[in-house]
Amino acid sequence: PMANSCGAVRDELLACLVETECMKRGGSLEECINVSDEDGGCATKRVAYMRCKRGQLDMRNRFKGNVPGALRAVEKREQE
Repeated sequence: PMANSCGAVRDELLACLVETECMKRGGSLEECINVSDEDGGCATKRVAYMRCKRGQLDMRNRFKGNVPGALRAVEKREQE
């Protein structure tokens, strides 16, 4: 179901955020979610999650389902 199609991307983003220095020193989620990747943040995972959520609203995905392709692109970049 499309309602759960972004669950894995969301879980990955949350796991990344928990490991950031910002969260470890007691920063709020609002502060820490905007920290760039170079500074130890999770910006690419946040973008992947936003793209996945946007895909849920895209009516072209209504029949084929929302495939979080943005996550695959992020994983590919991280492996390189």
